[in-house]
Amino acid sequence: MTIQRPKWIDDLLQDFGLLIGFDDFTFGETTAIDLAIDDLPLVISHEPGSSALLIRSPLQLPVGQPLATLTMLHAANMDSLGAGMGIIACDIPLGSWVWADRIPLAGLTAPHLLDHFENALKAIRFWHAEVARLIPATEADTPPAISATDVLFRL
Repeated sequence: MTIQRPKWIDDLLQDFGLLIGFDDFTFGETTAIDLAIDDLPLVISHEPGSSALLIRSPLQLPVGQPLATLTMLHAANMDSLGAGMGIIACDIPLGSWVWADRIPLAGLTAPHLLDHFENALKAIRFWHAEVARLIPATEADTPPAISATDVLFRL
């Protein structure tokens, strides 16, 4: 199946890739690019028809976190979002908790994308360190499985 995406989006990513040292940095026939910067995994994606790029980084939350921990992470979203540092969310397709942010495509140039990317890296580093600081690791240091049927809050 061919992904329908305006050519200028791949051109933008190609120009951005050159700025960060990659000769071939486009989505090609996929909707995502997986990479690691300073050992931090991240995904840049674009869904056809979307007006933004999405940057996500999986967070390593130990298994079996109490509701208070999950509530704290969700409460931190308001501060993080207000400070322009993205959010913490459940990413069902990835099957993990992630840090995520949205970058609008309107008027976006490769240098602007680089600025967004550098800010995203700062936020990703912060949240990886903050999760490690606030949530003590357990013997099982893998993220909890998340499915579409999980209930986090009941109102």
